[in-house]
Amino acid sequence: MRIGILITGLLILRAQNVGIGVSSPTERLHVKEGAVRVEGISGTGIALVGLDPDGVTERIDFSGNAGDFLRGDGTWGPDLGDWNLTGNSGTDPTINFLGTTDAQELRIRTNNTERMRFLVDGRILVGLTTPLHSRAVLQVSGADTLRAVYGYKASSSGVGVVLGIATQGNGPRAGAVGYGAQQTAGPTSAPGVGLVGMVGVSDFLHWDMGPGIVGTGPNHGIVAYAENTSGDRAAGRFEAPVSGTQIARALVAAFIGGTQYKIWGQVTGGGSFTPPGTSTVISSSVGSLHALVCPESPEIFFMDRGEAHLQKGEAWVAFDPALAFNLYVSEQFPMYVFLQGLGEDCGLYVAERDRTGFRVRSTKPDCETRFYWWAVARRNDTYTPEGLRISRHVGVRLPEVPQNTP
Repeated sequence: MRIGILITGLLILRAQNVGIGVSSPTERLHVKEGAVRVEGISGTGIALVGLDPDGVTERIDFSGNAGDFLRGDGTWGPDLGDWNLTGNSGTDPTINFLGTTDAQELRIRTNNTERMRFLVDGRILVGLTTPLHSRAVLQVSGADTLRAVYGYKASSSGVGVVLGIATQGNGPRAGAVGYGAQQTAGPTSAPGVGLVGMVGVSDFLHWDMGPGIVGTGPNHGIVAYAENTSGDRAAGRFEAPVSGTQIARALVAAFIGGTQYKIWGQVTGGGSFTPPGTSTVISSSVGSLHALVCPESPEIFFMDRGEAHLQKGEAWVAFDPALAFNLYVSEQFPMYVFLQGLGEDCGLYVAERDRTGFRVRSTKPDCETRFYWWAVARRNDTYTPEGLRISRHVGVRLPEVPQNTP
C-alpha cells in the first residue's frame, strides 16, 4: 500500500521517494526540471558538490587554472601522471620517460604515416618498418631520392659524423659498413655507392661506377693512417680476386719486416702467380694508350744518370747532395757505374767512387771526350733526427714475405 501527499508540484510518497515536478519519483529526491540550490554551499565562482567522509555535502572550489584536473584526493591541480605537449618541468628522468613499460614497440608518426619505430630489443628504425639487419642498432632508409643519413659540421672545425668501435685488437669489427645494393637486399643492375665521404665540395663524384667507398675533397679525396709504430702495418690495403682462393693484394705506405715500402704487392692464397709490376699509362700521338712497366730488382737501389766531359784524361762526377745523403756505398755494398763514350775512344774507367760521386780516368793521357754515365747504389737506411732507424734498406735482398701481412 502506497500513501502519498500531493502538494502543487511536490509529491511525497510513503515509500520515502520525493518528487518535484514528477508524479512517480524513482529516487529519494527526483527533480524533473530546473535546478537544485543548496544554500549552505553557495558561493562565487564555479565549484563542484562533494561528500565528506560523513556523507555531508561540501563545496569543492575550482582552482581557476583551465588546465587543472580534479584529483582523487578532492583537490585541483595538474595531472602528475601525464606530460604536457607544451613542455614539462620538475621531471625526474629516473621515473619520467617517454616509452613503454611492457614488451611493446614505440612508434612515431607524422601525417598518420610511421616515421620512426623503436623495437623491443633496442633497435631503432627510421623510414623503415622492417629491420634491415639483426645486429644494427640504428637503421635508416631514405625513400626515393632522399639520403638516409647526412652529417654536416657548420663551423670550420670538427667533424660531421664519427663512427668507430671502442674495442681494439684483432677481430671481425667495423666502424662503418656501407653498401649500395647487396644480395640479401635483392640484386640490382643500377650503379650505386656503399659509403660516401665529402668535405668542402658540393657533391661527390664517381658514384655511378658502383664503388664501395667514394671520397671527395678539395685537396685529398681519401686519407688513410696506420697508428701503430711497430710491427708490420700499412695505411692502405687493396685486394682483388685472381682465381680460386688467390687474392692479389697491394699495401700502400707499408712497413714489412722493418722496411718501409710505398707499395707492397703480393698474391695470397697459394699458387705460383706473382703480382704484376707498377705501370704508367702513356698516350701516343694518335690517342692510343700504352702501358709502361717500372723495372724491379731483388735489392733496394737508387740510380742516377747523365753526361760528363773528360778533360786531360780525368773527370769527377758529383751527385746532387740530396741524392748523396740517401746512398750507401762500402766495400761490401759497392756502387756500380756504367760508362759509354760519346766521342774518341779514350779507354774510360772508374778510378774512385763513394756516396758523393765517382772519378773517371782515361788510359790515354790528355784525352778529351764526352761520355754517358749510369750509376746504381743501394739506398741508405732512414733514421730519425735522434738516430733511431725508421726503415732498413741496406742488405735487404729478396726479403721473405711474412705469412700474415697487414
